Amino acid sequence: MEGQRHGYRNLTIGITYTAPGGAPPMHTHAGEEAHVLLEGKVLYALGDKVFPMEGPYVVNIPPMVPHSFRNEGDRLA
Repeated sequence: MEGQRHGYRNLTIGITYTAPGGAPPMHTHAGEEAHVLLEGKVLYALGDKVFPMEGPYVVNIPPMVPHSFRNEGDRLA
């Protein structure tokens, strides 16, 4: 969801369904981003930090911070 459409100036909320082992390439966004994981296990890379997360959780990603994630589970996450 693009936050600008819902009254936020610079926030995008990401709720994705990623296949096991799936991962987007490292990338950045001009605005702040929040990822929501309802369930499952994901390995996150934010800048030079890598850490595992298990849902449910929310990760806040500041503007212009390189990031990616990989589904570490055996079903959609």
